Amino acid sequence: MKFYFLILFCIFCFITRCDGKYRAVETHEDKLTKSKLSTSFFEIVEYIPKNYTEVRTDTLLNNGYSVKVKFHSDMSANAIQIIKVDSINYKRYYRNFNAELIVKKDKTQLFSKTITNSFIVNELSINKDILNNFVLSDFWIDEFNSIKQNKAIINLRFCNPETENCKSYVLTVLRDKTYVIEPQLDKES
Repeated sequence: MKFYFLILFCIFCFITRCDGKYRAVETHEDKLTKSKLSTSFFEIVEYIPKNYTEVRTDTLLNNGYSVKVKFHSDMSANAIQIIKVDSINYKRYYRNFNAELIVKKDKTQLFSKTITNSFIVNELSINKDILNNFVLSDFWIDEFNSIKQNKAIINLRFCNPETENCKSYVLTVLRDKTYVIEPQLDKES
């Protein structure tokens, strides 16, 4: 009988000491933050594309123009999208792309520049926030109009990867080594 009271007393002490009162007012996020888990548990980081990407094109037009383009991912500049679900931050870093353009007419170099978001912002004197979350996603040479107008006309498309909202610009290189950049109104099909 005397052991019965001793066992009962030990069970009572155990129950009253380990009731978890101090943790009852904490949220799950607070409990996880105080634990010694890595911060990578709270963040999922993704880079798109993961590795360096490069595409080179060399186009010769029958009006004497040649356009060389090196289209590559910029591993140091990103457009970031952060999404928070529960207590986890999902970060997507969309790498910016650059287009190194060299335009020649009959072997005379007319234009040699790297097209980036900041290049467009500076040339058009627009607010830098306009292209803040946009990446250069595509370019193409307007061969028909280039031959017809005897100019090199290059279309540039900057898109927001999360919303698929795009802005297009037209770069026209003239024979006198000048160039013009204009926003292009997107035509809905």
